[in-house]
Amino acid sequence: MEHAEDNEFIRGMECLFRTEVYHSLPKRLQELVELIENRPKQDVALQGIITALSAAYSRWRFYHGSGSDVKEYSPHLLSLTVGAAGSGKGLTRYGYKLVEMVIHHARERQKLSLQKYKTDKSEYDRQRRHREKNNLETDDLREPEKPPKFCFGMSASDTTQAALVEILYNNPIGGFAYDSEIDTMVQGNAKKEFGGFGDIIRKTFHHEPLSRQRKGEGESYVVEQPRLAVMLSGTRDQLRKLIPSEYNGLFSRLWYYIIPDEFQEYKPATQQRDIVGEACLQLQQYVSESADLWSDQLHYLSFSEKQERSLLDAMQDKRNVEINWGGDISASWLRLPLITKRIAVTLAAFEGCTVGYVPTHCWNCAMGILKTMKRSCLEAVDIIRENSQGKIDIPATTYRTMHAGGMSDVSIAAALGISSKTLQRRKKQWDLDNIQTKKIKKYDPCDPNQMHL
Repeated sequence: MEHAEDNEFIRGMECLFRTEVYHSLPKRLQELVELIENRPKQDVALQGIITALSAAYSRWRFYHGSGSDVKEYSPHLLSLTVGAAGSGKGLTRYGYKLVEMVIHHARERQKLSLQKYKTDKSEYDRQRRHREKNNLETDDLREPEKPPKFCFGMSASDTTQAALVEILYNNPIGGFAYDSEIDTMVQGNAKKEFGGFGDIIRKTFHHEPLSRQRKGEGESYVVEQPRLAVMLSGTRDQLRKLIPSEYNGLFSRLWYYIIPDEFQEYKPATQQRDIVGEACLQLQQYVSESADLWSDQLHYLSFSEKQERSLLDAMQDKRNVEINWGGDISASWLRLPLITKRIAVTLAAFEGCTVGYVPTHCWNCAMGILKTMKRSCLEAVDIIRENSQGKIDIPATTYRTMHAGGMSDVSIAAALGISSKTLQRRKKQWDLDNIQTKKIKKYDPCDPNQMHL
């Protein structure tokens, strides 16, 4: 049973993306998501699309921060869709579909660079053998360097820590990791947080340096500004296994979308083709050409004073959230504005904006998504905290003593370092324990009227 204050707060937040979000989308994306039949599924597909595009439009930059703590960022998003089986969370795949041509170009670059290296290496070896055979100098010969391993798309469930660091080192422009079911990653790496590279994912969020130290020559290097977008989807149970605690740092870096629970009826097939997938195929060329991922030119966008003010106003609920939810929710609320700006810049880049302020409609779309993002974040907190529900060591006597001293439930929760919701759960558990204790005391095994106890 949830606390009344928490219920009231959540009711004021959006469960689904509002209509204004879709009215503010770039026209090409509007036409794409309109092919999907209902709002929850449209939301899921849109989250997958924006996340994939955030990786494709890596050459776009913006600044975020305050005072002396201001950094340059690219749009890369870390996203997670959570829903029941059959709820439509698999529609995140349309984001991957949109950037398939970019993925293909990366593979082609890798193939061509490898072919050139093999040709140059073969010629180098031939000349060296010839000179050595004829006792000629070889000092002026230069062995060709191995080419970088170009890569853009990768699996989020089948990539090792070492492989990921190497990919980020060879591809400073960034990449996109996708998986429609996080369960394979959780099961395959049950002992390893986030596939064994949770610390790497956390660092990519702020583009913090990554280092790899090995004994072999040339195997130690530093990734100065790692860039990576990640799109995952899974069930509530998978979320609890993936992120067992809100304190691990990864939790506050994710853009969550919790699909509302509703009855999933069976619907007959209405067509024999994937019209949304076909529309994505038609957009692939535009995405690939407009993103122009391997160009050396960077595009810097900024935010108007009015946009910054609207974001500041939207985050004024931070204190209320901290009081009612406690824990490490503050970290999430501090990072939500950065995630919002990344969404806005991604949409602006897709729209073709290369300089100046983020267009108003792109900003309005991102701000509309922020409303739902907040609610989903709080729901994700509750899902994760269910891991320890009823296991938090808070004696009933401690609560009663503090309450008798005049402290409110909100004050007691803050003093104990827990959320108001967690305290209410424990109070409910204490009531159940008291009822059960009374039953045990009154129970008479010889009395047939008490056999149901």
